[in-house]
Amino acid sequence: MKYLKIDKCEAFNRRLSELALARNMEPPPAQNTLDLLEVMVNGMPSGGFDPATMKKRLRLMDVIEQARSNGAADQVGFEDADFEELKACAKSAKWTMLSSDIVALSDEIEAGGSGS
Repeated sequence: MKYLKIDKCEAFNRRLSELALARNMEPPPAQNTLDLLEVMVNGMPSGGFDPATMKKRLRLMDVIEQARSNGAADQVGFEDADFEELKACAKSAKWTMLSSDIVALSDEIEAGGSGS
């Protein structure tokens, strides 16, 4: 198992609030690591999703949703094969804003998270 810490993503949330206020919009609900992982996993790979990739990504979404439903959890764990797919997602993810939280999460994934 490989684990990632669930963080509050304060820099990301601060930036979202700034962008919303600049556009006279309500700030969105606070995001955390699980929300950023969802964006990574849902990012369309080059050429789209084939059924095999969908299966892998849906397994990742199940892990993320399970961690979300356990609101007291401070980390999310992935089987080794699932973590390899998550690494591919993180490597190919495209973002529409700058955030040190995104960079930190991508670096943690690239480093292999923490072991069991």
